[in-house]
Amino acid sequence: MESSQQAAERLTAHIGKLVKVYEYRNLDGILAFCNLRIVQGDGCKTFRMMSDTGIGFDLKRDDSLKPSDGWPLYGLSTLNRSGAVWVVEGEKDADTLHALGLACVTSGSTSTDGNADWSPLAGREVVLWPDNDDAGKHYAERVAEIIEPLASSISTVTVDAAICLPKPENAFHARPAYRHDVGWRACAAG
Repeated sequence: MESSQQAAERLTAHIGKLVKVYEYRNLDGILAFCNLRIVQGDGCKTFRMMSDTGIGFDLKRDDSLKPSDGWPLYGLSTLNRSGAVWVVEGEKDADTLHALGLACVTSGSTSTDGNADWSPLAGREVVLWPDNDDAGKHYAERVAEIIEPLASSISTVTVDAAICLPKPENAFHARPAYRHDVGWRACAAG
């Protein structure tokens, strides 16, 4: 049986170089769909959805497979970790926070929040970390509205010079500024 990685490599060879297969799984661990990160010949990144149609993988997210509550969030398997649940824009940022031992989820991009099932965040403390651009800020605002009746508390990271991040100031770029034993390092005064 072909793995999602093998299928993604086969299905995207004509598009460009496959960089990463992000598997979206439900709370039971069953694969719902994959988001494929691809670098095209001109160096630009692009994404394609892929799902298992029952007779093999296809380059589409089969909407007939969408659960009534919405698509699962990426990173649900990290919700067994204690502490706050971080919400970021994009799987690359989520994986960065996963590597630091944090519970973190994403719906994928700034256009996917309304189609996602946010119910697994019920009763949890949630920290929103938007990308530092207008689209990211609007995404965080919409997610906050969606989860407000679910979460026990919601806070938002406001990126500023205090944690020494280069633009676009998202979780992936912040990784060098974070030390697990002490948290975010402060910028030197001056």
